[in-house]
Amino acid sequence: YRHLLTFLHDREDLVRWRAVVACGRVAGVLAERDLEGVRELIRRLLWWMNDESGALLRVAPEVLAEILINVEPLVIEYADLLPAYIREEPFERGALWAISRLAAVYPDAIEGAAERVETGMRSEDPGIRGHTGLALRALGAAPPSPPRLEDATFVTYDVARDTLVEEEIPALQPALS
Repeated sequence: YRHLLTFLHDREDLVRWRAVVACGRVAGVLAERDLEGVRELIRRLLWWMNDESGALLRVAPEVLAEILINVEPLVIEYADLLPAYIREEPFERGALWAISRLAAVYPDAIEGAAERVETGMRSEDPGIRGHTGLALRALGAAPPSPPRLEDATFVTYDVARDTLVEEEIPALQPALS
């Protein structure tokens, strides 16, 4: 998987996203014979999220989520780390995406995250507001009132369709009855 990790730094978004998903799938296979090796990979990701590492990996939260989706035994150990990065630049969007992705597969994995996530609705960045709405929806929580949804968008990777998707946040709002 070492060669795969180099694609996480690629300049092209689609290449990076494919590498993120591939890392998760490779970790799932690796975990069958070496769960401790996957833990070591996660520790390395966490180190790469530290300024002191000298090799900042901007997509580390996304990779962490994909690993956890593919290695269920580690969800309890590591899922609660993701909300800590929703206010850490440059990981805000990635951490919000990771929370929404993980919550879609394991709805109870990140207990109590909605309160921390909803602070993103106050961001001046429409992308962060959009990703916040996406994460809140995945967590089963409503955006705080009044939500700042004007011009909020999100760009995400659709794993099933292998494509980048950009949407405006109103598409995430529940339909009025």
